[in-house]
Amino acid sequence: MASVTWQVLIVAIPATLASKYVQGYYQASAREIIRINGTTKAPVMNFAAETSLRVVTVRAFNMVDRFVKNYLKLVETDASLFFHSNVTMEWLIIRIETLQNLTVFTAALLLILVPMDYVSPGNANIT
Repeated sequence: MASVTWQVLIVAIPATLASKYVQGYYQASAREIIRINGTTKAPVMNFAAETSLRVVTVRAFNMVDRFVKNYLKLVETDASLFFHSNVTMEWLIIRIETLQNLTVFTAALLLILVPMDYVSPGNANIT
């Protein structure tokens, strides 16, 4: 794009810098969410392992409902952090795609605004 319409660099270079900044911001947040997600996954696994080993005792004292509610609470906490992890990824994707689209739209606009004989149709991908 820059070889045909050099003016696109006015938008492409700041978009690249903004993209790097957004990725750094995302990386710090994602690292913390993954760390917290690890701390919520361990209790789920531990509870499931302990319950499966003591299933006869749980049934003997008729405590199945209590154990199911506790397990679902642990799974809910873990699933909410998984959801937040996906949301942060979508947040990054939307911002990066917006910056990319801004660059492409600027190049297309500049190709439309340049004089007719300034750019050959082969270079502009116009058929």
